Amino acid sequence: MNKLIDQSTQKVTKLITELRPEILDNLGLLPALEWQVEDLREHRGISCRFHSTVKELALKDELSTAIFRIFQEALTNVARHSKATEVDISLEKINDYLRLRIIDNGIGLSEDQLKDSERFGLIGMKERAKVFGGSVEIEGKKEKGTRVEVRIPIS
Repeated sequence: MNKLIDQSTQKVTKLITELRPEILDNLGLLPALEWQVEDLREHRGISCRFHSTVKELALKDELSTAIFRIFQEALTNVARHSKATEVDISLEKINDYLRLRIIDNGIGLSEDQLKDSERFGLIGMKERAKVFGGSVEIEGKKEKGTRVEVRIPIS
């Protein structure tokens, strides 16, 4: 019985950490994104390149959580669906908005899959960005990978 309780507690703790990891509160968005990239590398064996021209970000908790969750969903899609071996990720501050790009070399998405946005959590990503006046653009080419571009105002 105690073992079952311990396992349940560990699962709940992991779920909470995945929703808003402590690293986001303690160190900020950039280290949280880097942590997520490292997790993909270690657990899925996918080669990841993460480049950021942003050195520091002071964002409201709600916005940093939304960006992190969009990023997490995009990487989850790469891991589960893309069959990618490589992912290129870039984070840039351009004027008064933040641009996050995730590009993989996987099997890509068909037009039908892009239209069926609920299937890949795409609608949730778009809704999170929309709350903050942002957008998520997803482009897939069969057998040529997928590109996710997030733009969110940060002024």
